[in-house]
Amino acid sequence: MAKYCVKCGKALPEGVEICPDCNALGQSEADAALFTMLSNAEIWRESDAEEQKRRERAEKRRKNRKRNTIITVAIILAIAIAALVLFFMPVSQMQRALDNGDYEGALAIWNESLSDKEASERTQAKLVAAAEEILRALSQREIDDQAAELAMGNLKAFGSFTDALLAPVQKDMDALFASTDSMAKGDELFEAGEYLAACNYYRLVSENDAYYSDALKKADRSLEKYADGVIAEASALMNEGEFTAAIECLKLGDGVLADYGTFSADIDAKIEDCYALYEEYILTTAKDLAATEDYVSARETVRACVEDYGFVTEALTEALKEYADAADKQLVEKTIANAGVLYGEGKYAETFESLEAILDGLSSEDKTTVKNSIGDYERLFAHDMCAKADETYGGDRHKVADAIEGLEKALEIRDLDDIDSKIDALEIFLPFDLIIDAYSHKEGEVNRNSTDFKAIAGEKYGKWMWGRNEAYITFELDAEYDVFETVFAVRGDTKDDKSAYFEVWGDDTKIYTSDKLASDDETTAVSVSVDVTGVKVLKIVFYCDYEASPTENGYSYHGLCNAEVYRKDK
Repeated sequence: MAKYCVKCGKALPEGVEICPDCNALGQSEADAALFTMLSNAEIWRESDAEEQKRRERAEKRRKNRKRNTIITVAIILAIAIAALVLFFMPVSQMQRALDNGDYEGALAIWNESLSDKEASERTQAKLVAAAEEILRALSQREIDDQAAELAMGNLKAFGSFTDALLAPVQKDMDALFASTDSMAKGDELFEAGEYLAACNYYRLVSENDAYYSDALKKADRSLEKYADGVIAEASALMNEGEFTAAIECLKLGDGVLADYGTFSADIDAKIEDCYALYEEYILTTAKDLAATEDYVSARETVRACVEDYGFVTEALTEALKEYADAADKQLVEKTIANAGVLYGEGKYAETFESLEAILDGLSSEDKTTVKNSIGDYERLFAHDMCAKADETYGGDRHKVADAIEGLEKALEIRDLDDIDSKIDALEIFLPFDLIIDAYSHKEGEVNRNSTDFKAIAGEKYGKWMWGRNEAYITFELDAEYDVFETVFAVRGDTKDDKSAYFEVWGDDTKIYTSDKLASDDETTAVSVSVDVTGVKVLKIVFYCDYEASPTENGYSYHGLCNAEVYRKDK
């Protein structure tokens, strides 16, 4: 919307807010007309002198605009002149040299005029661009490694700041240098006949290297030469009749090539030829063995060819079945007969192992025969081991542990229920050791010791127990035992007459009181046997007429040695 001067009422140009003549603010047409009318009538009443002043101001503004135009043109000319000057300054010369690939010239300008100044961002960018151009030329093999290294050396000679600045490019360049070395090493190894090693080096050539395509071709050629060598070696082995060695050689070569992601049709064909010759050899060998009734060897000969080398033909399959059936029956007969010999020699574990060793692979009929034989020997073994345990025990409670130990060793050979049951039947005759086994309660100080007890008369006993005056200890027997036995003795190094005795209680009833023993008595050790049939809780009460000396670590002068309860053989 057009605006009008509120002072003179003239229409203002589009976008102009202040009248160029009056310097008054522009308003809409209606507001400007009203304001102008009021101004002319009542406010401004301009004189001719004022009109003259307006014209002078307008002329002054025109002159100012002309002067400003002249100044602007002068500034532009100054900038242009400065640009021309800068073009010929050292920085510009150095940067142009970098752009033109004159790295040695750029370095000379830098060293002569700029080395004492900090490199600008533009200069740093020029250095990076120059390094990348060297890298590109090297990767395309437009320049050799030596030229690239020399050019890169010029760029890095600009100052220590270039180490970090050019590090990424230097890393890629080092990879290309390594690529060159890999190519050269591959060629060297190829000439020496080290084809796999040569292939490895060819494959190290960088994908960014112009040599890459050629390196891949050389790697493939190396693998072909390796395959030729494998075939030659296998052929020599086959000529000597070493078929298994030849097959292993060919398989190894096939596996190596597979690891390299390729294969050799010639090797695969050679493997087939070698299998065919090996088949003929196996069938002939097996037939000769069968003629001597060595069916086991004949079967294993054919099986090795079929299973170990995976070459199956109709002829081999039929031969394997024929020899396997004959060998199984022969093997079963011989093994059962040999098992009888082993058992008679007391080699029980070997007996069962020999029978079980032939189970795998047998026909159903032959397997049943062997299992029946194993069952017969298990029953015989259980009977013999239980009989031997009874013989060892013989009603003597002191030998029941030995009898059980023998049965437990038998279980290690064969885990049989009859042997387990026999152990259960004998364990009830094991004694309950009052010195070692768990007690249910004690009152006062009662001590149990598994070390030796030396009596005053010089006897030694294995285990002992003692208590302070009126101290007692109880054991849960659950009416499972018949006899309590011990040796009540006086220690050998007593200094004064010290007397003591003990009582045995069964279910709150006193059933035994020992004699007192002292060091000056003729009797210093006495064997004790007490009937405890039906007793559920056994209690031992100690009495003595002395206090243990603290300086002697609670020393006791009397002890119950080898105290135990046991069941009579009924």
